[in-house]
Amino acid sequence: MEQKSDADVKSGVEKVLRMFVKQWDIPNAKAMIRSKWHSNLHFRGSYSNNTLKSDALDVSAEKLRDPINESNGRPVIQFAGEATNPNHYASVHRAIETGWHEADRLIQLYK
Repeated sequence: MEQKSDADVKSGVEKVLRMFVKQWDIPNAKAMIRSKWHSNLHFRGSYSNNTLKSDALDVSAEKLRDPINESNGRPVIQFAGEATNPNHYASVHRAIETGWHEADRLIQLYK
């Protein structure tokens, strides 16, 4: 993804949003910010970690994976990734597992 232009990524994200949120008219994004951590020589990627501050703010993996719901309780935006796994954050296999979890949620929603 980092090798794609901002315009390509922006249009791709807009297309996917419109595929899943058909009940609303999604306008084109005015701007986009994205990371390029993998190609940054000082980072080469990144992962989450819990801190004393996140504990003090009660920001947990469970809370990070809570979807944003419509007023009727249907999820509109769902979150996945290693930061949303409460047991094994900072691992690829757990990032994949959270993606499967959210995919299962979508399958159940659109049956």
